[in-house]
Amino acid sequence: MGMEEAALYDELGVAQTAAPEEIAAAYRRLAREFHPDRNRQPGAAERMKRINAAYAVLRAPSRRAQYDARLRRAVGAAPERATPAGAPPPVFCQRCGRLDATLRFSVFTTVVGPPLFSRRTAHPGCFCAACRRDVALRCNLQTAALGFWGVPRGTWWSLQALWINGRGGQQPAVANARLLRAAAAELWARGIAAEGVAADRLTLEFEDDRETAERVAARLRAEPRLAPLVEAAAARSRRGVRLEWMAPACVALALVAAAGIAGALRPSPASPAAPVVPPAAASVRAALPAAGAAAWWGEVAPVWNQSAQAEAALNAALQHTSSGSAGWRSLDGAGIAFQGRVEAAKVALGRVPPGDTALEQEFTKAFMAGLAEWAVGASTLTAAAGTQDGIKARTAIATIEAGDATLVDAQQLMPSALLPPAST
Repeated sequence: MGMEEAALYDELGVAQTAAPEEIAAAYRRLAREFHPDRNRQPGAAERMKRINAAYAVLRAPSRRAQYDARLRRAVGAAPERATPAGAPPPVFCQRCGRLDATLRFSVFTTVVGPPLFSRRTAHPGCFCAACRRDVALRCNLQTAALGFWGVPRGTWWSLQALWINGRGGQQPAVANARLLRAAAAELWARGIAAEGVAADRLTLEFEDDRETAERVAARLRAEPRLAPLVEAAAARSRRGVRLEWMAPACVALALVAAAGIAGALRPSPASPAAPVVPPAAASVRAALPAAGAAAWWGEVAPVWNQSAQAEAALNAALQHTSSGSAGWRSLDGAGIAFQGRVEAAKVALGRVPPGDTALEQEFTKAFMAGLAEWAVGASTLTAAAGTQDGIKARTAIATIEAGDATLVDAQQLMPSALLPPAST
């Protein structure tokens, strides 16, 4: 596989049962630590390559499922651990291929239709906790957008669907008892003891099985260390989808919309439009008041505004970047334009005479450091566009965001007379 078995999970420091958001968070943390532009230690570049390779596989559900399947084949099942005749087959989440105690057979519902002709559609499947939330959110968004129009039945059906989907969908007791027994058997066969005991224990929530209860109690007595792990797995499984708030939220939004339509019938003064300000390098005042900052800051202000315009142009370009080959060409153009603007700002800052005070010198140092991070990010962005490398593109954006943070630190050193007036 290019790496040792299970090494991809180890490279990111996550468990094989980690949720997609845990994997993404681990990647972002490691990218900030080992990116060669920020970490000059020997071996940082090679470690970053391994991190990128691991994330490229684990971030995509289909590629991760294939990798997990190869792991399962690599581990193999010894003849004495083979599934006995008549035992339930191995079960996995049908979306991501995960096997753990959070598996449930759930039925989600969507409501779609015009008035008097609404229809309800069931979406059954075996899902883990993370995938249940994804499916529930998708069904709820579709129902909220298309179901409430079906007056009268569609509106009531939509509220029911939003509530039931938000609590994890309908979970038939018999089907889930069988599912969890099969999951427990497979988990024990793989040596994942805590999840196996948790799956056995959670079976009791769907059926009263004295034999299963005694087996769980015996295993916990034999291995007391498993007790806290089983409790954690059971708690994670019971956590649910927690989207039931969408039902009352949709009612509240409907009432607000009705009030807004009623209010629109009466003339009201238009509110002034708020100015759009780039996130990091906000433009400063061009003209200083009489009792304002020193002349040196007046020379710095145009350069700072130049950098604000550069980032605003980049943000505008990124918002209009499409997908496919055209999107990569657009991204390449945005990176080249941003790189040119940043280099121009660096040259302009170099022409400003050195500051006399420690505060001015500290500001110049932070300003130049932020521009340098921007320059590295712009260069990486054009390189990523040239090779259509999505991971490198995300690394470039993270580097530019790091430059944003450095420029925010520099902005804190500016005199208050330079900063834009607070909006009222």
